[in-house]
Amino acid sequence: MNIIPDFNFKVGNVTISCVNGELSTIIKIKDWYYTFKGENFSFFNLGGDGKRRFSHVINGIYGEPWTIKDPDLAMTLPARPLWQYKNEKGEMVQPDEKLASIICEDEAHRFSLSNAKRLGHNVRFMEDGSLMIDEETWWIHWVLRIDKNMVTNYVGYAYKDKPANRVIVIREIADLVNYRP
Repeated sequence: MNIIPDFNFKVGNVTISCVNGELSTIIKIKDWYYTFKGENFSFFNLGGDGKRRFSHVINGIYGEPWTIKDPDLAMTLPARPLWQYKNEKGEMVQPDEKLASIICEDEAHRFSLSNAKRLGHNVRFMEDGSLMIDEETWWIHWVLRIDKNMVTNYVGYAYKDKPANRVIVIREIADLVNYRP
């Protein structure tokens, strides 16, 4: 038996509801939605097209914030055998995340895929694995996993030249911190 009856109450940008005795709260500020239900939380930005953009933060297995970068716009990296993926040690690995942000060698193109879309850039992978940004051809040389325990989806680093042997290196922050030239 439910002690609290079902209800839905809205004041301004806050909605509080109870369904089958479970309380939930949704707060909307501009395009950002903050939701709380029991011990679970989530916040995300919903674009006019109904897609989540920029970031979606959820609670991880220990209740910690887990960030999914560009959850609805992130792109799958080119598949094998077209490309090979290696870690910093040179071992073959399989990418298990998507590409959410791109930083190009010339620094003129530096954006999340959400921001690229907002600015009107057309970003897409071609059949040969190259990356087209508007009408320019770029090649992903390496991707960065920011934190495998807290953030999902890669930042890609692109250059005008094709990577040697069609190998893309998957790096982690720890690889860069421990890097010594």
